[in-house]
Amino acid sequence: MLWSFWAAKEAVYKVLLKKNGHTAFIPNRWSVRYRDFQDLCEGDFALRSGCREGEVGIPGSGNVYIRLFTYPSYVHCIASDKSESLNRIVARVDRLPRQENSLRTDPSLFVRSKLLRCLARHFHLAARDMNIVREPQKDGLGPPLLYIAGVRSAIDLSISHDGCYVAYAYLDRSCRIFHKAMLDRAVAQIPFSLT
Repeated sequence: MLWSFWAAKEAVYKVLLKKNGHTAFIPNRWSVRYRDFQDLCEGDFALRSGCREGEVGIPGSGNVYIRLFTYPSYVHCIASDKSESLNRIVARVDRLPRQENSLRTDPSLFVRSKLLRCLARHFHLAARDMNIVREPQKDGLGPPLLYIAGVRSAIDLSISHDGCYVAYAYLDRSCRIFHKAMLDRAVAQIPFSLT
């Protein structure tokens, strides 16, 4: 249960960073409230037993909405500042390849590669035309940004890795912005926050 709370608070922290540009990570002041999730879409029956939704209350900032997936070997949490956006987040968790001949897979490169392939399939674009960048900021690197054909996209991304697992998520707004004739408009869309 401890890992569930930690995953939720870490996901919320990423949302707050994207929304505010900076925020203090004070998890002991944030209240997490879970409830069982009853409304998974038809293709997600396998997730039903390990899925909970809830919100994290942030003093002075309101709530951030969360969906937590628990499995025997890991927990994964997605979060958004808008509850309705949770149903539009595409999230995946993958295991790093087993190390052979003492070659170590770079988890950061691996998760970026997996995410780019997923985005390419989803939006019918060439992965080679996309790039994920974390730009330097005053306090370190900023959140991941997607560039398509050299132009910054408004697709909201999240990537993470821990141990032998990598995870990525993005907000699916394909019904509004993603087909080739409307690609230029994607840059002008206002991103949602997720993690």
